[in-house]
Amino acid sequence: VKLSLVTIAFNEERDLPRCLDSVGFADEIVVVDSGSTDGTIEAARSRGAKVFDHPFEGFSKQKQFAIDRATGDWILVLDADETAGPGLGEAVRSAIRSGKADAWRIRRKTRYMGRVLRFGPWRGDAPPRLFRRGFARYGEEVVHERLRADGPVRLVRDSWIEHEPYDSIPDHIARMARYAELWASQEAAAGRTCSPADLLIRPQWRLFRALFLQMGFLDGIPGIAASVSSAMYAWWKYLALREASRRSL
Repeated sequence: VKLSLVTIAFNEERDLPRCLDSVGFADEIVVVDSGSTDGTIEAARSRGAKVFDHPFEGFSKQKQFAIDRATGDWILVLDADETAGPGLGEAVRSAIRSGKADAWRIRRKTRYMGRVLRFGPWRGDAPPRLFRRGFARYGEEVVHERLRADGPVRLVRDSWIEHEPYDSIPDHIARMARYAELWASQEAAAGRTCSPADLLIRPQWRLFRALFLQMGFLDGIPGIAASVSSAMYAWWKYLALREASRRSL
């Protein structure tokens, strides 16, 4: 059974080498780049990856473009800021050999402000990332892409993905602002609008859920910061949607 690792990248020379170095168990590596100006492409090629260039049209389309260029019987999707956890290769192979499902979720442990968070907004994070060729596809989302499987999705046991998405607080803030604009443009194009209740209720609910229901406070300052940033992101998203809706009138 041939396993392909696919990832997308843009100016990821800092993170991509760690990602690719962690997946020595893959039979093929496919990297789709969207115009990097740093050493991303060289880092990928030096690790034996097949590199394709494709203009960025949104995270879903970019990842699906990468999947369509893989030749493996099974596909494993990782982001450039993710690495395979200990034993993930064997856990993935075991899941494939079991024949119990054609698509699998993998737990993800996120490191934030120097700490692996156990609670808060990323609690229980286990996105679908492994699937048999042709049994799952990404949708049309520009941001916050979702992999949709044709059938039941089971959980890979005994390992996880390690995720370190931000190299600093300013980096986190900049990405939230970018993602909020992308999301707002996407939703406004679909005819969605923002009501005053969205601005008043959604951020507060997000904070309460992350901080108390998901117990983000148990992770100390990093957990509290992640919970607050989750609420801030909700505020920015809907504020950006309100502006985008007005511009479309």
